Amino acid sequence: MIWQMEREFQQMLKEVSIMENGQKIKLAVLESTIAMMDYTMKDNGQRTNSMVLEKRSIQEVLRQIKLLDECYEGEFFRGVKQGAGKLTLNAEEFYEGEFQNGMMHGKGTYTWKNKKTYTGEWKEGQMDGFGIMKWEDGRYYEGNFQKGKYHGEGTFVWKGKKYVGAWINGYQEGEGTYYDKQGQSRVGIWKNGKRVEWVDDISSSNSIEQTI
Repeated sequence: MIWQMEREFQQMLKEVSIMENGQKIKLAVLESTIAMMDYTMKDNGQRTNSMVLEKRSIQEVLRQIKLLDECYEGEFFRGVKQGAGKLTLNAEEFYEGEFQNGMMHGKGTYTWKNKKTYTGEWKEGQMDGFGIMKWEDGRYYEGNFQKGKYHGEGTFVWKGKKYVGAWINGYQEGEGTYYDKQGQSRVGIWKNGKRVEWVDDISSSNSIEQTI
């Protein structure tokens, strides 16, 4: 793939002001209707080309980003976020990592307003695959995610205690191992996030509670 700017493109950008819902928005748009051409070279020396962006689409993309209170710095392809970039939302939350078809996809880190972070794999805008979620108070989950929820094998640590085992749709489900603050371990069975029994059958009526 070879990228080449048209000669007209040397005129670069100009500032345009528009009104949207009573709000004045300044946009940087191309003077020319030609933005950039995408050239594909074939083995026989022939080439094909297609328009990547036009003035109208650039203006529309910039308007959408402004109205959504988004700030994106990174790579684009055919007018959408593609490749490496950083997306800031409402100046308080941000994602830095890989994008595909305009969505968080690949590997990246998301930071929330409350300082919670997720670093790991993404699929079509959701946490999906292996990752680590951390809270400011020291809690963390390390393991597998599916469609934004803990799913598969994972470890959750809180207040010096730990659960290692299976998760389904965000809850402990099936067999897992609980470790107390002294490092003593117990194997139990969980359902919908609640322990229903100890596998080692030691008498105990206390449930394991945590905030995730």
